Amino acid sequence: MNEPPDQCPTDACDLVQALIGHIERAEDEQGRRLLALFGFFDLEASHRLLEQLSAKLTADPRERLLEEALPAMAEAADPDQALVNLIRYGEARFGAENIEGLAGLEPPSLYKLCLLFGFSSFLADLMIRYPYYLEWLEHEAELDTARTTGDYREQLARATGPFALGAPERREAAIRRQRRELLRLGMRRMLDLSGEMDMSRELSDLADAVLEFAIEEVLGPLRQRFGE
Repeated sequence: MNEPPDQCPTDACDLVQALIGHIERAEDEQGRRLLALFGFFDLEASHRLLEQLSAKLTADPRERLLEEALPAMAEAADPDQALVNLIRYGEARFGAENIEGLAGLEPPSLYKLCLLFGFSSFLADLMIRYPYYLEWLEHEAELDTARTTGDYREQLARATGPFALGAPERREAAIRRQRRELLRLGMRRMLDLSGEMDMSRELSDLADAVLEFAIEEVLGPLRQRFGE
């Protein structure tokens, strides 16, 4: 399982400090060289994004955010995309003018976000559209635990229980639950908490549970009206 470092490794911190200095002094060429050491490929675009991000941050939050985020992005499958999506997430959650809020995220949460944002465009878009799913993932998702069709049935029943059969709110609750479970499955795979076969089985089990729910949503009102 990928674990965030307890603190920024000395070499990485030195590189971040040097990068911040180059950005402040508008030394673009030196800054791009340092980005390459973090595994970035589109150096011009990513350096420009970092300049724009840095301009919106005061000194302490900027240092804190970059010391945590850049080494995490270096571990991501696509560091350039991780940076793009981290900024999108910050704007979605805190607003474009309050993106400094990213620096207030707990380091383990920021680490997971950076990995996720460079891992899957689908999962990144899901997290950006629903930014507060992060808290659910951290505190309620039980990432260490595999789930079965029965578990997914129970989760769907719990989510939809307050609503009447066939009600739009009931279907919306089921969709919300499905979205969260997809995000959870992707996070488990990304953190090496499940293998490819495990993820395939859990996806299949989730699909079975959702299909059963959908069939019952159609047939349930008919049974109520016409009987078995």
